[in-house]
Amino acid sequence: MIERPSSDFIASLTMPFLGQGTPVVRPVHGKGIVNHVYVLNQSGIKLVARLNNNRAADEFLKEEWCIGKAEALGIPSPEVLDVGKRDGWHYMLLSHAGDLNGTDYHDQPELWEWLGKQAAKLHAIETSAFGESLEDLSASESNDGWQKYISYNLDCLNPDDPLLRLEVYSLKQQNTLRSLFKSLAGRNHSLSLCHGDLSPRNIVIDENNVFTLIDWGSAASHITPHYDMIECINRHGVDSVEITAFCKGYGLTEACYDHIKTELKELMVLRAIDLVRYAMDRVPHELPEKIKDCRKTFSQFGLS
Repeated sequence: MIERPSSDFIASLTMPFLGQGTPVVRPVHGKGIVNHVYVLNQSGIKLVARLNNNRAADEFLKEEWCIGKAEALGIPSPEVLDVGKRDGWHYMLLSHAGDLNGTDYHDQPELWEWLGKQAAKLHAIETSAFGESLEDLSASESNDGWQKYISYNLDCLNPDDPLLRLEVYSLKQQNTLRSLFKSLAGRNHSLSLCHGDLSPRNIVIDENNVFTLIDWGSAASHITPHYDMIECINRHGVDSVEITAFCKGYGLTEACYDHIKTELKELMVLRAIDLVRYAMDRVPHELPEKIKDCRKTFSQFGLS
């Protein structure tokens, strides 16, 4: 059974911002996977509470850091009111930016174009170290993480790879995967701050049709623009209306997009394989889903 914080506990966290009284606490279902998300309303004043009792201590601090960087670039973001821990729960309190989630918006290509514009702003923040932790994002020196990431996955491509037993890929495909990963390793890529989960579900929209970007839990220092295009391609395909809209917002010409398609294929296959390995080692209950996603990526790029 999933443990959830009580309404009284959540209300106690927000008292410094909502004052005395009993706010209406409404859970937000189906939009968040990792955190418990709630909207609190007291006398028309709203705020958002995100809580988790199973995350690293600095995860919400990382999100706060990213939101600060985004705001400085003019990326519409919620205001961070408080970040802390109480009674075993890590929490983050944010201003309320709207009730409509982007998945329910009538014009999805419009949202993808908007996401492309925000990604272009965000990728102006160059980073030095590769990775997803706050330490990686804010590091001033390289950690050679990008090459280590590829080398690790290359080294795993051997006759004893457990992914062969799991039928994630076949021995016949191993040389193809090795060639893809080596090709990616042989190219020079710049690292920038990436949101890591750019999609309509991470947009909220207010009554004035103002868009706000939320949820920086998957933010990473990664290669750009590639990494922040993955979610769109996974959902809609490499030649979809949505990815065309994203490229338009980003300022990426058709010729430039065609130029990086091969690199996107290599990166998405590498990432899909790596996520299977991560699930196998760290979160085994997610393994069937990651295997399914990996096979979908293989099929998408004609590798199945």
